[in-house]
Amino acid sequence: MQRFPQQLSIIALTLFMLMFPGACFAADTTSLTITVTPPLFQVTQAPGTDWHSQLRVVNSNNYDITVRVGAQDFHPDGETGNAVLEEGSKADPSDSRRMSGWIEVPPGDLIIKRGSTAEVPFTLHVPVNADPGGHYGGLLVSTRPGDLVGGSGAGISSGISSLIFLRVPGDVVEKGSIRDFYTEHNVIQSPDAHFILRFENEGNVHLVPQGEILITNMWGKERGKVNINESSTFGNVLPSSTRKFEFAWNEIDPSPLEVGRYKAVATIVYGTEGRQTVLRTVYFWIVPLKPVATIFGSLFFFIWFISWSIRRYIKKALRMERARLGMNEEEFVTHRKGATSPQIAQPPLTFTALKQPLREASLELSRAKRAERGSSERAYAAKPETKKTKSQVTLLRAYRPVIVFTFVLLTGISLITWYFVEVFQDERAYHVEQIRPR
Repeated sequence: MQRFPQQLSIIALTLFMLMFPGACFAADTTSLTITVTPPLFQVTQAPGTDWHSQLRVVNSNNYDITVRVGAQDFHPDGETGNAVLEEGSKADPSDSRRMSGWIEVPPGDLIIKRGSTAEVPFTLHVPVNADPGGHYGGLLVSTRPGDLVGGSGAGISSGISSLIFLRVPGDVVEKGSIRDFYTEHNVIQSPDAHFILRFENEGNVHLVPQGEILITNMWGKERGKVNINESSTFGNVLPSSTRKFEFAWNEIDPSPLEVGRYKAVATIVYGTEGRQTVLRTVYFWIVPLKPVATIFGSLFFFIWFISWSIRRYIKKALRMERARLGMNEEEFVTHRKGATSPQIAQPPLTFTALKQPLREASLELSRAKRAERGSSERAYAAKPETKKTKSQVTLLRAYRPVIVFTFVLLTGISLITWYFVEVFQDERAYHVEQIRPR
């Protein structure tokens, strides 16, 4: 009894599919994908001449689309370098500046079958009175509103453009400068910097600034190289505009000893008729707090200990020199004429006096050894290891200051050597990336 309604439902669904197949297999028109190639044309054309080319439009959808191709002028979107098409009426063909009136495209709509490609021919008529320099326009490929259905069921349109950069020979001015070059932060805790470079085009034709940013540490060793507009066709800067380039730089395996003042030099080359170069330098600091505190604390202790040891040694040498001369401290006390407090006159510090503490330590060690030899041979024979242990203890006591001083000195030299080996490496692994504007 329960299977009968289920069988009726299956039969009804089958009849519906046979009667209305389009309802079950309709194309998905909620998304639209079209591609135009090439995305950029760069042309040099004399006044009064024509240039012919074609645009390829690819329909990657599973349904047919209807498109229309139109010519428009464009301008840069702020400092991002992105193009903003200027919607409105087409310019007059005799206009000496606006390119939209110079482009001739096929009129009417173009139907492109699903999964196929259409070629759209167009012609660029450069007027005789065209101004020398750069002219900029684009071909906008837009769909008919009925091709794409939005979430509300209403038809919407979509468009994609291909840009045209035209260079008209004549009195062309190629002039550019680095308006700003800086890091996002002047002080950072790790080798991870964000560079911002703003290039200004002061001429009448578009420029493609190319070059590099070379990063070096405080010892002049290279720590990164950022290429600018390497193998790029979309790094153009239009006349009377400024474009901002952003780059990220960081070391892959940073060393805690990579501290100090870093330098970044931006070298930009531009121009086609005559290559010109502009430079700009920026400095920034890498100060990792914990490693720097450890390094400077160790360095401070090392310098303090060395100076303390030297002062202590000199004082001991002076005391021994006074004892050798048979004088006490009061005999060195004199009163300067008109002085309010006594001063202790120090004896001359000669090389012989400086050797006295070492000579005394050697004598103490010799006396200790003679005392050991004068002890009972039987006791030493019963415990031979005791003789060796006492001899080592006596040696450590006699040369304890020298041993401590030597250990600290060697440790400090090792740390300094390690530091210079790290910072003087010619190559280190680093990662660079140009941040593209959205």
